[in-house]
Amino acid sequence: MISTLVDAGGKQHDWAHAPGPYFVAQGPFWVFSPFLGVFGGLKEGASWRNFDYQNVGLCSRNPTCDIRARVVGRERVTVAAGTFDAWKVVVDYNAPGFTREFVYWYAERVKTFVKHTVRGIRLDEEWDVELLTYKLN
Repeated sequence: MISTLVDAGGKQHDWAHAPGPYFVAQGPFWVFSPFLGVFGGLKEGASWRNFDYQNVGLCSRNPTCDIRARVVGRERVTVAAGTFDAWKVVVDYNAPGFTREFVYWYAERVKTFVKHTVRGIRLDEEWDVELLTYKLN
């Protein structure tokens, strides 16, 4: 499966996706398996540890990182593209002296995440990403 994201500067990022959990940083985007629901991986209580990750900051250079993900349940979420019933997935990223929590809301209707938040300790980086529009082929 191929997806295309366009960043705030207008640069296009194309990604190829496969089944199973993974965490990847490409440009400004840090994404956890954006099509995990399409491949059947979302159910309440599901969790993953020691999955594939690429280009994820300190963990790219430090094997002592711990990255875990878990499905915490379903929530109704409203973004610019509409209101969706979504699976809430939390990814905890822990590197020596640095932690971040990534939260993704995956909507089955859209077949990917519709909202994503990042909260961190240290570096004071926080951001929210939400779906503005979508088109399914």
